[in-house]
Amino acid sequence: VAAALLAGVAAAGAAGGLSAQAAGTVTRIAGPDRYRTAAAASAFGWNTGGTVVIATGANFPDALCGAPLAHAYGGPILLTPPAALPASVTAEIARLGATSAIVLGGTGAVSAAVEGTLRSQLGGWETSPLGGNGSKSAMLAYYPDTGVVTIQEYFWPAVSW
Repeated sequence: VAAALLAGVAAAGAAGGLSAQAAGTVTRIAGPDRYRTAAAASAFGWNTGGTVVIATGANFPDALCGAPLAHAYGGPILLTPPAALPASVTAEIARLGATSAIVLGGTGAVSAAVEGTLRSQLGGWETSPLGGNGSKSAMLAYYPDTGVVTIQEYFWPAVSW
């Protein structure tokens, strides 16, 4: 699955600003934790990025459902613990030269403190929180005009998006 995912990401490179990868290549991207793995995936796939998508690393639905949104903005999804933005994520945002961030989920998933850190790092540029009362309403907030509806209990349609 991971090899197929990386191959699909590499194939989409021209449209999404991703680095090219030779056909048939399998690359493992890993870090000592999920936050540094997400930052490493960003570094592997993006040379620059105007918009980054921030999701909690405590649970997967927000990040999974935010994948089409990140694709639409041509930027990576970076993960954070709810309470504080890790140094690996702030370093990756700086490396990308990001000018805006979209924060997925309510303040229970990504705290106001994380949003404040993002605002400070981005020099007051826009951060756009997208959230709701749990993953179901947050998902509906992500894609109100697309016809794509995926809820936490049934996430497989988002995987095949």
